[in-house]
Amino acid sequence: MPALVLFLAALTASAAEFRVVSFNVNLHNKALEETIKRIAEQDADVVLIQESTDRFERAARRLLHDTHPHAWFAGEDLASGGGFAALSRFPVTDRKFIRRSTGAFGAQKFDVTVGGETVQFVNIHLNPAGRPRPHDRPAAIHAMMLNNKPQVLELRNILKQCRTNAPTVISGDLNSHSSQSAYKQLTSRGFIDAHLSVNAKAKGIPTWRMTLEGTRLQARFDYVFHNDRLKTTAFRVVENELSDHALLNCTLRLKD
Repeated sequence: MPALVLFLAALTASAAEFRVVSFNVNLHNKALEETIKRIAEQDADVVLIQESTDRFERAARRLLHDTHPHAWFAGEDLASGGGFAALSRFPVTDRKFIRRSTGAFGAQKFDVTVGGETVQFVNIHLNPAGRPRPHDRPAAIHAMMLNNKPQVLELRNILKQCRTNAPTVISGDLNSHSSQSAYKQLTSRGFIDAHLSVNAKAKGIPTWRMTLEGTRLQARFDYVFHNDRLKTTAFRVVENELSDHALLNCTLRLKD
């Protein structure tokens, strides 16, 4: 009997834990098959994609059909990088595409049942700051500060359409630092920075890199947040040469 009890307890714990991948795959990504292979290697239960395109959708449906048969692609303006994709091992229900307000892209909201509990997912891609010309650090900081207000207003529009009593994951490309208003808008509402919750040095680990006018830039723009109904048990930032963004791999557990 004790062995059976231990087995059942382990089975329940396993069912209550799930892995999420969040990845801005880059609108101009040409190596889609290799990109999807990298995603598949992460062994995620739910995958959240930003900057999805028609080409990415065709490739993902073909290559991930067996492992992630429940797929939802949405977006208002695919040509400008506004596409989203949700790829799941479990049925994706209560789908709602939240149309953009002050931002550029909108958001994808849906439910997945994990361990007998309905988890609410929100896939976000906030408004990018304009690129000043000529580019220098003071001008870039000024552009990001001007972008604070539209990002906060967009987040408020998204959050008011979400349930407040469900285990919730909000993930994607914020296009802003943790010192800026978008990040603070989420943490002030009780959302937890998943990476920071398991790694005190997370704020110093970049998730985005690019070279602009000969200057190498990097920043932490990509995040996984969750509310207090969930706990992060593992988090990895997976660098790759296929996109200007790193892939985020986060393991979460439902709290009792």
